[in-house]
Amino acid sequence: MFVLGDNRRISKDSRFLGTIPLSDLHGIARIVYWSQERRFPDPEDTSYYELGPIDWSRIGTRLD
Repeated sequence: MFVLGDNRRISKDSRFLGTIPLSDLHGIARIVYWSQERRFPDPEDTSYYELGPIDWSRIGTRLD
């Protein structure tokens, strides 16, 4: 299965690791628990970021 992280700039997902076997998946995301923007002062360096505002409109959103 090909999986993508929720923050493409710093996620170590299938773009780096390749496909993931279905047997390695252990659950299903059902709700957004926390959502906060990450700001990257240097767009070329994703190892450092600052936290931005909380996105209150996404918290509690159902994903099904």
